[in-house]
Amino acid sequence: MRIAVLGTGSVGRAIAARTAELGHQVTIGTRDVAAIRAGDHAHWAAQHPEVGLATLAEAASGAKLVVRPHQLAEGAHSVFVSGDDAEAKRIVSGLLVSFGHTDVIDLGDLSTARGTEMLLPLWLRLYGRLDTANFNIKVVR
Repeated sequence: MRIAVLGTGSVGRAIAARTAELGHQVTIGTRDVAAIRAGDHAHWAAQHPEVGLATLAEAASGAKLVVRPHQLAEGAHSVFVSGDDAEAKRIVSGLLVSFGHTDVIDLGDLSTARGTEMLLPLWLRLYGRLDTANFNIKVVR
């Protein structure tokens, strides 16, 4: 399966590495490919040559996963954003809505991203148990 992971942080790298390890074609999407390649990503990328790097739009356009939420439960699931830059969160939220997400939850400043990172162990366990990455989480209010 072609998978796009949006973000080059520790969670994005962990998801990309694991899904590539499982045999998927993975591309990490970022806003500035040149800056990421020039930074500490180069060392990680050398250890994971099977994972591609592209702009957010390029990564998403070639993927079958994160990009088309309506393929699962008519898109009735939640996605989270965190960050210190209100404009960046607005842009990312708009991108997520353009993909078809209907429940984008702004958790707050960048420190709240740690909470979503804690979903990774649960995600990996569910992936192993369900034997598919075709699932998501819904916050019911």
